[in-house]
Amino acid sequence: MTIALESIDTTARAGLSTALLRAMPLSSRALAALFERLRAGRGAFALHETIAAARPAVLAALYRALGGQLVVVVPTADVAERTFADLLYFLGEEHADTLALLRSRDETIGAIDSPSERSARMTFFADLLDGKPRIAIVPLAALRQYVMPRANFRDERFTLCVGDDAGWDATQRRLYRLGYRRADVVSAAGEYAVRGGILDLFAASAATPMRVEFFGDTVESIRPFDLETQRSEGQRDALDVVPWSEIPRDERYRELLLERFTGPANVTAALRAYLDGGADVPEPWLALAYDQRETVLDYVSDHATLVIEEPGMLATIERALDDERSREEQVLLAGVDSGELSINDAEVGEALLAEVAAPYPRLRDLQAGFAAHAALVLPGGIESIDPQAWVPAINESFVLETEPAEHFNRQIELFTQRLREWTGAGETVMLVTTGVGRTTDIVRAAGLDVTREPLSFDKLRMT
Repeated sequence: MTIALESIDTTARAGLSTALLRAMPLSSRALAALFERLRAGRGAFALHETIAAARPAVLAALYRALGGQLVVVVPTADVAERTFADLLYFLGEEHADTLALLRSRDETIGAIDSPSERSARMTFFADLLDGKPRIAIVPLAALRQYVMPRANFRDERFTLCVGDDAGWDATQRRLYRLGYRRADVVSAAGEYAVRGGILDLFAASAATPMRVEFFGDTVESIRPFDLETQRSEGQRDALDVVPWSEIPRDERYRELLLERFTGPANVTAALRAYLDGGADVPEPWLALAYDQRETVLDYVSDHATLVIEEPGMLATIERALDDERSREEQVLLAGVDSGELSINDAEVGEALLAEVAAPYPRLRDLQAGFAAHAALVLPGGIESIDPQAWVPAINESFVLETEPAEHFNRQIELFTQRLREWTGAGETVMLVTTGVGRTTDIVRAAGLDVTREPLSFDKLRMT
């Protein structure tokens, strides 16, 4: 048997990825049947024997086939980052806007909020709320945090339109309420600046800052401007303004926190002292501020497909997170009781409240949210015999056997030996490479026949 050697450049790589994703369900009856079941929009299905390295390709193919919203729950932030990078490879840079990763809020003492991450977070919620097609990757730590309820996000959001009587003072009050910070000059997302009748604003979900010019209380123009030069050009008809903070600056929410909190006397004292200091209400406490307790699952479309990666690992990570939280709580309370730490210290008080006062959801609390959507469950290599109670009941199971790619560690002899084994077994091997000349010499030196052919995406099939 021969080896077909095909050259590929960076431009053609995108075509190869597209062809590969299209070929996956065409070449696997199990995968085609699974996609059809999920397309129906109800029930939960399992896909076995698909290794972690192959899952992003399956997810990309699934998104190509179904579209809409695909919400992928993964065990850790590291897995989320790798999944995002792999999906970006398979979908291509032109589809980068369809990928979104929800990082967990950093609730550590004295954490500095990154404007870019805050912007990405609030844009994430806005896009899901608008029903935009997305592959949303959610690590467990982010799933286990309560978020601003969907209805509150929708009600607080507003749009500035050219010609509207938005109100000069009223607009500034709304921005302050939503958590935006007033600055002398806008330099990052989440800031606004005022001079004369001009309002510069870098809204959370905007790609660029906007210069909104008022005539009295009427919006006269909206123009993008450059952060470095501060010069504006072009025109816009409207600007979408979504919340910057998940808890509005409103005295009502402070009162609700004090009313609803029950806990040790020293923690209650820390809570009151912290709020009396006039600081913004930290977001870990938002579950006490709202009547509803919601997670990111409440933002997704009714027709979204959920993907649950390795339920057993998710349960293990959850126990580890609970243990860590419990230890931190015990250390803080012990330090206060012994006098080593003072609840009057702002950082200690905030830490006590974050660890003791703030409720958080567990996987069992999200069972109804998982069951409300079509779901794909990807079991790990070793799963518990007893199924997790929060995992939707599996309607049907499928198998897509995959194997890790071989690593030859730059050892040419290992590479050519494997080629001999494949061709000796009667297989035709297709090598796709950027170094076609060098690869041809290596293969021919090993005594193997080589044919050079143009890469045909239409004829690509998986084996």
